[in-house]
Amino acid sequence: RLGNATYVDSNGLIKTAYRNLVKNSQEFNQSTWNKSNAAVTSPTFAIAPDGTETATKVTINQQSASYLGLHSSHSWSVTAGKTYTFSIYVKSTGNPSHFTMQFGSGSTVTRLAKTATPNEWTRYSITHTAAANNDPIYFNNYPDDFSTEALIWGAQVVEGTEAGDYVRTGSTATGAARYSHDPETLVPTGLYLEPATTNYWHHSNLFTFDGFAGVNGMYSYSLNLTADAAIAPDGTLTAASVIPKGNLSGGNNYWMQQQHGQTTAGSTFSCFIKYNGWRYIAIRNGHGTPSAAALFDITNGTLVYTTGNATANIEAYPNGWYRISCSNPVAGAGWASIVFRQNDDVSSGAPQYTTPNDGVSGIYLWGIQWEPNSYPTSVIIASGNDTTRAADTYTSTATTVLDRDG
Repeated sequence: RLGNATYVDSNGLIKTAYRNLVKNSQEFNQSTWNKSNAAVTSPTFAIAPDGTETATKVTINQQSASYLGLHSSHSWSVTAGKTYTFSIYVKSTGNPSHFTMQFGSGSTVTRLAKTATPNEWTRYSITHTAAANNDPIYFNNYPDDFSTEALIWGAQVVEGTEAGDYVRTGSTATGAARYSHDPETLVPTGLYLEPATTNYWHHSNLFTFDGFAGVNGMYSYSLNLTADAAIAPDGTLTAASVIPKGNLSGGNNYWMQQQHGQTTAGSTFSCFIKYNGWRYIAIRNGHGTPSAAALFDITNGTLVYTTGNATANIEAYPNGWYRISCSNPVAGAGWASIVFRQNDDVSSGAPQYTTPNDGVSGIYLWGIQWEPNSYPTSVIIASGNDTTRAADTYTSTATTVLDRDG
């Protein structure tokens, strides 16, 4: 897989299977790695953290421009403006020594300060926002005033702020296979293989905002949006609080929407939602004709009704979260909306529903996604732009696939 992707772990939490951008992540003797005033052994020098004999010894001289690293002259690149985490496992050879780590160059550098090599295998990491597409990574002895001797293993660079589970690579960068679970029963569902798709909702986890026109085509009407207000389905503090302002005299609807501009037939709008005092939420996939909408009761996890061409679903996740979705089999008008119904007696004959219009009751929201598929796929977190998940590719001669989480 040529990118990060998500899955549900054995605890029902949404986790990310990262793509390791480093090639030859254990074979530091390959030409992929630049050795400047440094030497490495073959990758069979010592026992690695996984119990295999695949660790390498590196020696870095006490002189100017000394390092083991990756940079543009060795086909290494990142994307300027994106955030990455560089990690590596380190252990002492038995001889006291120190080391440093570096991401970037010039005036924009992130470093791990001079650190003693530990007696046991330890994973170190630094997170860096790339200033240029050729920002290098180094395992070194900055500022070149001491020598380094260490055992190393498992170099990894992933997009994001977490080091992620280590993924071994060879001559190409790759991501780990995903083995998912049912989020409610926690029963393993096996190997997760999906086609490529794009999330066209630009801010999956929202941002703090109380106006009308947002950024990248998102609009909010009479809602208070507060980012990073609650623990999300992935265990991080990234879920937004969304509360109707309660300042409309008898008004029925409060909503947010985004014009994504796509008119694909067979599309799905979805999000993760949690009760915080507001019981009924509707989502709408497309505006006007054809339109598809669905109303959900998030206190008991039920689909109340659908309108238009909608096919809808609600799925329980741990800690009170639900994922709701609304699929439209025909081409929409390029909009998607999340609507707070206060008093709703639509012509379908559904009864009237009432939620406190007090300016305090609301919901928690996370992982908003509009995609050109007839069903919801694994969540793709977008942070300001259209975000694409690469397709999974898998080749094996095995006849049985085992679940890594049991």
